[in-house]
Amino acid sequence: MIRTTFIFRGILGLAIGVAAVICCASAGAQQQQTSERPVSFGIGLGVAAKPGGGLGSVGLGTLEFGTPWRNLDVRFDGAVMNWPDKISGGRVTSLTGNLVYSRRVGVLVPYVLGGIGGYAQQGMGMSLGVNGGVGARATLGRVQPFIELREHVWSADKTHRATPFAIGFRF
Repeated sequence: MIRTTFIFRGILGLAIGVAAVICCASAGAQQQQTSERPVSFGIGLGVAAKPGGGLGSVGLGTLEFGTPWRNLDVRFDGAVMNWPDKISGGRVTSLTGNLVYSRRVGVLVPYVLGGIGGYAQQGMGMSLGVNGGVGARATLGRVQPFIELREHVWSADKTHRATPFAIGFRF
């Protein structure tokens, strides 16, 4: 289980590095406007790793608002992460507010995001936490598929955390 945590940390670090390089690369003549859409929502499903809890499932709902600042949007997420082993905490529900920085590269839009929110863990009550991650979406008309890898931490000693990987669609 410790090995799984190191693998996910390595993947997250690599993904953040790749996203930083892509986002900082010059887009040349393809300059993004203030925002692609003023308001969009998305849904996603995937897997979530939790130290000591193995792999579980995650369901994600997003609501994103464009801002007047170039490449920067505000996004609110609701997520439910569930592990079948009751000893590991069972289920975690979160509601987070995030800033999303994205940059178009052809039909691909890589992004980095981070924010704060509330996390409710079964039997533990509500806690304040932080999250950050990377993702990419493709612009293929009105429906935009996306993939996303994030890290959520909701305790000062970092013992309560999860790393979800989700695949979904943005509308």
